[in-house]
Amino acid sequence: MDSELLKILKRTGKIFLTVGLCLTLSGCTTNSPLEYSKRDVREYLEKEFPGEEMVIQGGSWLDQTWNCYFADLPEAVFQVSAERRGGDPVPIWTYVLTDNAANTIAAYMAGVYCAEAGGNMDAWVDLPDEEIIFPLQLFFEDRMQIEEAVKQYSAFCRWAERQPHGELMKYMCAECILRPEVLPWEGRYVNRARLYYFPEDDPDWILEKCEQMLLEYAAFYNLSHIGFTREELETYAGEQRDRKGEISYGGLYALLESLEYDLEGEPEHFSFVGADGWNYEFSYDFVQQIQILEEDKAVQVKNSWYYLRGGSPVSGEELRTAPVIFIQSDEFKLMTGLEY
Repeated sequence: MDSELLKILKRTGKIFLTVGLCLTLSGCTTNSPLEYSKRDVREYLEKEFPGEEMVIQGGSWLDQTWNCYFADLPEAVFQVSAERRGGDPVPIWTYVLTDNAANTIAAYMAGVYCAEAGGNMDAWVDLPDEEIIFPLQLFFEDRMQIEEAVKQYSAFCRWAERQPHGELMKYMCAECILRPEVLPWEGRYVNRARLYYFPEDDPDWILEKCEQMLLEYAAFYNLSHIGFTREELETYAGEQRDRKGEISYGGLYALLESLEYDLEGEPEHFSFVGADGWNYEFSYDFVQQIQILEEDKAVQVKNSWYYLRGGSPVSGEELRTAPVIFIQSDEFKLMTGLEY
């Protein structure tokens, strides 16, 4: 065989091998993102909404998105689009048709409910300045917010289910998210700060779960001003204040109180003389903003808490992203005389 031809074949073999490895490592796609047509969309709608008269108002084969609506509800235009799915655990991807009909119709219904039916959803959305978007999200930080929000959402769902296409409400999901304005919680304990609320859920159960999230937060930080008594916090606090070896400033107050330290102030702001003879002062207001240079060179501003030791700020060797003390740290041992 000609030596030059042999070299070409070897190079070609390497190219095919490289391509094969790339497909193996990065996954492959079983169909094209431009595979679907308007006819496919109509068949999809007939399958998803059997017996309904649907209108495909317009769309684009190129971006694989079509505007559609129910013939008896032209005000609520939703989208059917091709979406990439798969990849886990097998690295094989495919494109499927999907729609946002339920969210779109729920948002339309909510607008009608508030504007024409005398309904109220101001616990969830700031009307008229803010657009109603589903899924709804409630960011709460006290008991009154939860009670009003659950009451409003339950009333809306009961009304919406009686409207044309109200059967779609069963797919709706609202999110109740505990997100206090100052003291960090959601980012640190995200699985304990979010609850998904479906129309069929018992409102009393939702209220109970949200109050439990709020109680857990209040017990960890030893806060009584958000609707709980000191007795309720103490009952719940035993297993809550020690998370991953850390204790909040308010939790430290409770611990020192149980050790009969002479404390001045309340859990949110107090002072005492430590086991090392130094005067310590803690407050949830002792926070400053620090600029952090991330790996991608972007600058982020983060809160960093500190406390006072002999009147001087102590922030620790690392950024203190929450008002907590690690119980196995030297600083904890110095101020309390305890060792874990």
